[in-house]
Amino acid sequence: MKASKCIQRFQSFEAEVEHLKETLGSKDHEIKLLEQKLEAANRKLKSADSQTKSLELTIDHLSSEVKKHNKNEQFLTEKK
Repeated sequence: MKASKCIQRFQSFEAEVEHLKETLGSKDHEIKLLEQKLEAANRKLKSADSQTKSLELTIDHLSSEVKKHNKNEQFLTEKK
């Protein structure tokens, strides 16, 4: 009788272990998907940062051009 109960408990533990393995495998897969999404988001963030820096340089350049234009305009106005 005791041997039968031990075998049943062992089989129950085996089934629980298999269930836990499946759960861990599923969670591992979910983690990998989340890591991929995180990497994609990180790439997008780097791209956005690069675009922001490019826009800042363009703004600086345009600001400089406007200042030059204003100085030229002021010079021409003063000459008249």
